[in-house]
Amino acid sequence: MTDNDVLDLVTSIGDRDVSGRYRLTLTAVRSGGAWKVAAVHVGALQAAASSPPGEPR
Repeated sequence: MTDNDVLDLVTSIGDRDVSGRYRLTLTAVRSGGAWKVAAVHVGALQAAASSPPGEPR
């Protein structure tokens, strides 16, 4: 099972604003009759608010 959601987050790392749109991908597996999270990935969909053009996030 895999699910994708787009999130609008207001967040920071230390004193750096990294707010923006992110895609969250969650992968779960059924094991022993129960669902368990196998992997989570969060990726930015656009540059963070404080990143100057051309500078990596």
